[in-house]
Amino acid sequence: MKSLLRLLLFALLATAFLSAADKSVAGKWNCTSDDHHGAVLHWVLTIGENQGKLSGEITGDMEPLPLIDPRFDGTNLEFKTFINPNCTVAYHVTVKGDEFEGTFECPEVSGTMKGTRTPKS
Repeated sequence: MKSLLRLLLFALLATAFLSAADKSVAGKWNCTSDDHHGAVLHWVLTIGENQGKLSGEITGDMEPLPLIDPRFDGTNLEFKTFINPNCTVAYHVTVKGDEFEGTFECPEVSGTMKGTRTPKS
């Protein structure tokens, strides 16, 4: 009987661990943004996680932009990037598995964005 209880407890803990792992936003995301004025950009969002703290950057045809104050609650990802003194872009996306959709905005520009996580190798 004790063995059965231990097995059930182990299964429950393993399920909780795997569910928590699925809620990670870490990885590389291939992204597309559209400012609705004809500027469609393709870029990569890289997010790392160390002891629950997120960090990362956006790369593409521009200089790397470090993420400012990235936060993820298991569904919603928010972060900012500094473009110039007039434009600190705020990003708000909803993550569903290995895909996300959301918006970005600053005084100079706003639009929508989508991303797909690249498979881990």
